[in-house]
Amino acid sequence: MSESTVTVSGGSVTLGRSAVRERRPQGGAPSELVTPRRLLWSAYAGLIVCGLATVLCTGSTPQLSPDNLHLAFAATFPHIYAGPLANLGPDIHLGGVIALFTVMCVCYATIVRHGSLLPARAVVAGIVALHLIVAIAPPLMTTDVFSYLMYGRMDAVYHIDPYIHGPWAIHYDSYFPFVAAQWAYTPTAYGPLFTGVSTLLGHLDIRTATLVYKLLTVACSLIAIGGVAKAAQRLGRDAAQAALLVGLNPVLIIYAVGGSHNDMLMMAALSWSIAALVAHRARTAGGLLVTAVAVKLTAGVLLPFALAARRGPAGRTRLGGHQWRMLGGAALVLLGVAVISTVLFGAGPLHLLHTLEVIQSNGGRQSVPGFIAWGLGFGWLSHGVVIGLQAIDVLTFVWLIVAVRKHKIDWITATGWAVVALLVTSTFLLPWYVVWLLPFAALSDSRALRTAAIVLTAIGMTSL
Repeated sequence: MSESTVTVSGGSVTLGRSAVRERRPQGGAPSELVTPRRLLWSAYAGLIVCGLATVLCTGSTPQLSPDNLHLAFAATFPHIYAGPLANLGPDIHLGGVIALFTVMCVCYATIVRHGSLLPARAVVAGIVALHLIVAIAPPLMTTDVFSYLMYGRMDAVYHIDPYIHGPWAIHYDSYFPFVAAQWAYTPTAYGPLFTGVSTLLGHLDIRTATLVYKLLTVACSLIAIGGVAKAAQRLGRDAAQAALLVGLNPVLIIYAVGGSHNDMLMMAALSWSIAALVAHRARTAGGLLVTAVAVKLTAGVLLPFALAARRGPAGRTRLGGHQWRMLGGAALVLLGVAVISTVLFGAGPLHLLHTLEVIQSNGGRQSVPGFIAWGLGFGWLSHGVVIGLQAIDVLTFVWLIVAVRKHKIDWITATGWAVVALLVTSTFLLPWYVVWLLPFAALSDSRALRTAAIVLTAIGMTSL
């Protein structure tokens, strides 16, 4: 059978003739497909136009960039820093932002629903176009990229441990005004690998550093999408459909990539860890998973489910050879990360779990439980409620792991639902955390999990 190959970042994806024929119906297509196809192309165009409109209006709309950054563009930086597309659009105010993001969510849901009718080349073109649009935009929505820069400067310039002290320790630094007030006293909550990268960039001027972070995020996002496509191909599924669910997601484009968030560095390693797992390359998968965890601890959610998966009889309880190989690869990379971490930060990273606990305990309306509590007039979540939510999360994880061991659910779908549970019960949730779910939703055969990804995307774009 002849094949058609489409190159996606991170590898080539091969679609057989039947897949190509399904994606590009020839003349004489059934009339019932005409309306979905027109709807699909309208949604495709609408998503790209809305992405472009967001970037055009960022310089004039404070809600698209935090106030301190918005004012800084006008008072401190030359126009080129804001990007060639900034300040070209009007101030659309909060109502316009909500309307724009709502349209993006509707377009995305339509694309996911009818994506099998979209040619693979159009999927790749749309993903690349949206990434290029945000690549030349100023940082969108948050100032986290400036926190990354400050943590790096703390270690590189001032020799202050960012795992023990927050950016306030160097409040006299000229870059400090760009750090969001809520993070001024918070030590870094990121893994030593990413904090090490921040240290390397700590001596750069602010314009160069933020550009490097943006380009690094764009590159890692495309690598992550390529990893998902490769994993889908290895699973015998529609690679383009998997890629579009991840790469055309508006939270990923606007928040994660547009805001230069390190979640995409984590997702790049995590996605290829999944691709290695489905190809039975256990050592490589273990090493990539530890790499992802060394960027952000959240990636560790995959490990128990990957270890629980097995190919032997359901009654077998001992770890198999592929689990031991995975642990071996993980241990080898972990040793390297530990050495680098100790050299750079000493015992500082040992404070990481405490910092994460403090962040969660200070959670407010930026979470599903917090939003509900504030909406009902209860205000801040009590300590007892927080403990109860954590218990629910742990019980859900245990139930899903047992289900994987008993072959009642596959490990990819189980990991996806574990991430859903984590997002829903977390007392501190930011919109771009939704990207954690996307690879698992894209690779699972569960329609309910894909629906959950769309719902959480809508919540992230319009509510948080």
